[in-house]
Amino acid sequence: VLDVVNGQEQLDPVSQSYGNVLEAEIVACLVQFINETARVPFNLLASFLCDDMNSKNIVLNRNGIITPYNYQVKLIEQQLMQRNLLQQQQKIEIGTG
Repeated sequence: VLDVVNGQEQLDPVSQSYGNVLEAEIVACLVQFINETARVPFNLLASFLCDDMNSKNIVLNRNGIITPYNYQVKLIEQQLMQRNLLQQQQKIEIGTG
Protein backbone atom coordinates (compact mmCIF):
# COMPACT_ATOMS: atom_id res chain seq x y z
CA VAL A 1 0.00 0.00 0.00
CA LEU A 2 1.32 3.38 -0.96
CA ASP A 3 -0.46 6.54 0.16
CA VAL A 4 1.36 9.78 -0.50
CA VAL A 5 -0.24 12.32 1.80
CA ASN A 6 0.98 15.40 -0.03
CA GLY A 7 0.08 14.07 -3.47
CA GLN A 8 -2.73 15.72 -5.40
CA GLU A 9 -5.41 13.59 -7.06
CA GLN A 10 -6.48 14.76 -10.49
CA LEU A 11 -9.56 13.85 -12.47
CA ASP A 12 -8.84 12.90 -16.07
CA PRO A 13 -11.56 14.61 -18.13
CA VAL A 14 -11.52 11.92 -20.81
CA SER A 15 -11.66 8.74 -18.72
CA GLN A 16 -13.37 10.34 -15.70
CA SER A 17 -10.85 8.47 -13.58
CA TYR A 18 -8.47 9.74 -10.91
CA GLY A 19 -4.71 9.77 -10.81
CA ASN A 20 -1.90 11.13 -8.69
CA VAL A 21 1.27 12.13 -10.51
CA LEU A 22 3.43 12.18 -7.38
CA GLU A 23 2.34 8.66 -6.41
CA ALA A 24 3.08 7.46 -9.96
CA GLU A 25 6.57 8.97 -9.76
CA ILE A 26 7.21 7.29 -6.41
CA VAL A 27 6.06 3.89 -7.73
CA ALA A 28 8.47 4.24 -10.66
CA CYS A 29 11.26 5.25 -8.27
CA LEU A 30 10.57 2.19 -6.12
CA VAL A 31 10.74 -0.13 -9.14
CA GLN A 32 13.99 1.54 -10.20
CA PHE A 33 15.38 1.24 -6.66
CA ILE A 34 14.54 -2.46 -6.53
CA ASN A 35 16.19 -3.05 -9.90
CA GLU A 36 19.35 -1.18 -8.95
CA THR A 37 19.66 -2.34 -5.34
CA ALA A 38 18.92 -5.99 -5.94
CA ARG A 39 20.82 -5.90 -9.23
CA VAL A 40 18.10 -8.05 -10.72
CA PRO A 41 15.04 -7.05 -12.73
CA PHE A 42 11.88 -6.36 -10.73
CA ASN A 43 10.22 -9.53 -12.02
CA LEU A 44 13.06 -11.74 -10.73
CA LEU A 45 13.32 -10.16 -7.29
CA ALA A 46 11.08 -12.66 -5.48
CA SER A 47 13.44 -15.49 -6.43
CA PHE A 48 16.18 -13.77 -4.43
CA LEU A 49 14.16 -12.85 -1.35
CA CYS A 50 14.24 -16.27 0.28
CA ASP A 51 17.19 -18.67 0.20
CA ASP A 52 15.03 -21.74 -0.26
CA MET A 53 12.79 -20.22 -2.97
CA ASN A 54 14.63 -21.94 -5.82
CA SER A 55 14.65 -25.30 -4.06
CA LYS A 56 10.84 -25.27 -4.10
CA ASN A 57 10.74 -24.91 -7.91
CA ILE A 58 8.70 -21.74 -7.67
CA VAL A 59 8.45 -19.98 -10.99
CA LEU A 60 7.57 -16.30 -10.90
CA ASN A 61 7.28 -14.70 -14.29
CA ARG A 62 5.08 -11.72 -13.46
CA ASN A 63 4.91 -8.91 -10.98
CA GLY A 64 2.20 -6.39 -10.69
CA ILE A 65 1.24 -2.97 -9.49
CA ILE A 66 -2.38 -2.57 -8.47
CA THR A 67 -4.14 0.76 -8.27
CA PRO A 68 -7.86 1.52 -8.00
CA TYR A 69 -7.96 4.00 -10.91
CA ASN A 70 -7.47 3.59 -14.66
CA TYR A 71 -5.90 7.03 -14.97
CA GLN A 72 -3.36 6.08 -12.29
CA VAL A 73 -2.43 3.01 -14.37
CA LYS A 74 -1.70 5.35 -17.28
CA LEU A 75 0.39 7.68 -15.11
CA ILE A 76 2.45 4.80 -13.67
CA GLU A 77 3.04 3.36 -17.14
CA GLN A 78 4.23 6.78 -18.35
CA GLN A 79 6.65 7.12 -15.44
CA LEU A 80 8.03 3.61 -15.95
CA MET A 81 8.48 4.23 -19.68
CA GLN A 82 10.31 7.51 -19.01
CA ARG A 83 12.79 5.54 -16.89
CA ASN A 84 13.01 2.64 -19.40
CA LEU A 85 11.58 0.31 -16.77
CA LEU A 86 8.63 -1.01 -18.75
CA GLN A 87 10.49 -3.35 -21.06
CA GLN A 88 9.11 -6.64 -22.35
CA GLN A 89 11.51 -8.78 -20.29
CA GLN A 90 10.36 -7.10 -17.07
CA LYS A 91 6.78 -8.38 -17.37
CA ILE A 92 5.33 -5.85 -14.97
CA GLU A 93 1.57 -5.78 -15.08
CA ILE A 94 -0.17 -2.61 -14.02
CA GLY A 95 -3.90 -2.70 -13.52
CA THR A 96 -6.86 -1.93 -11.36
CA GLY A 97 -7.86 -4.23 -8.53
